[in-house]
Amino acid sequence: MLGLALVIWELYESPTMIKSALQAYVLGAYVHAGGVIYNYWVGAESVYGRFAGVGNIANTTAYVLGMAMPLAWYLATMPEATWSRQRLLQVLNLAYFPVALLAIALTATRFGIIMAVPATLYGLAMLLRAHGKRALFIVPLLIVVLWGFSTFVPVSSIARLAAIDESIVNSGLTGRFELWKTAWTTWEEHTLRGIGIDAFPTINPTGQVVHNTNLVVLVETGVIGLARYGLMLIIVWVTAWRLPFWESFFWLVLLIVWGTASLVLNLAEDKSIWLFLSLLLSYARIVQSRQQTAIRGLATGSNSVRPLPNTRALPLINT
Repeated sequence: MLGLALVIWELYESPTMIKSALQAYVLGAYVHAGGVIYNYWVGAESVYGRFAGVGNIANTTAYVLGMAMPLAWYLATMPEATWSRQRLLQVLNLAYFPVALLAIALTATRFGIIMAVPATLYGLAMLLRAHGKRALFIVPLLIVVLWGFSTFVPVSSIARLAAIDESIVNSGLTGRFELWKTAWTTWEEHTLRGIGIDAFPTINPTGQVVHNTNLVVLVETGVIGLARYGLMLIIVWVTAWRLPFWESFFWLVLLIVWGTASLVLNLAEDKSIWLFLSLLLSYARIVQSRQQTAIRGLATGSNSVRPLPNTRALPLINT
């Protein structure tokens, strides 16, 4: 994953390249959604009443699908994605919303639906900004398509998704509360350095992982590891905040969607988040480089330099 980050930092030199990487993830998520729908069609359950992508489990499938939702909205509504250019990709990105929700519903993963809430609100805001009056046609069309897809979702899946409050009160988030208590007790005995990477399942009687990214970092790497991990996240959030407004809006929503999933999954070693963090920092470097070029152009009186983007402050990353 460190190699992945270094490769992205070295090779991605323009916003177009960053957006191409995001588009590739959305297209890959389509394959994942197709796997869920296919498994549902042939009756190949991951566990009782739940379906997943090929070679995966329901929870991870829902996470992959949920992370692609803000990407699809962003790519479908960015200013250069006009109806006269890249029409096929734009239609695919807009259509991803109902397809993803259908696939997430088939996984019957409750946090997947919760992940979709900030992604959906972001999408509605971007539709209104990018398409104006067209959004009055696009939104009802997406709702109709989504309603049509929902008729394929099994009643058992809908019942499980609707039982979020029962899951919290009666089953402690499907046993996660007990795992968190065990992890906390274990950390109290190994406060500074933790018990070691991937060691929690070996000391947990059930053999399960912690199912909380922040807590697993704390129990396995201690205060030292959590402090370093927290510092990295602060740098990432500040970097996203200092980008031009609409770009900042997108990256912050993506981090919120990821943060929602990280409360119930172990994502510290997940490849996709390191991909997104690397793309974010590379994008911030590109923005800063263009700002510096614009500043030098203004200083020399050049008229060929693009104006500075509307940023909240100077970017964090130095080149």
